[in-house]
Amino acid sequence: GVPKELVRDFEVELLNGDRIVSRRVVKDNYLRLVRVDFEGEICDAVRVTVRATNGAPEARIFEARIYG
Repeated sequence: GVPKELVRDFEVELLNGDRIVSRRVVKDNYLRLVRVDFEGEICDAVRVTVRATNGAPEARIFEARIYG
């Protein structure tokens, strides 16, 4: 089965100052490695917001890689 602590629903936002440049929403995830692709948007920050896990009361992200 799917581990309870695995992040199920989340969103990734690209920010430029206080403005959201782009957003991707991922729902019903069951994979440990998730790729979220953006097409060349310019940003100075990335925000990941976890909305739900697969049952655990808290979520942890162990690694995020961002390539330009």
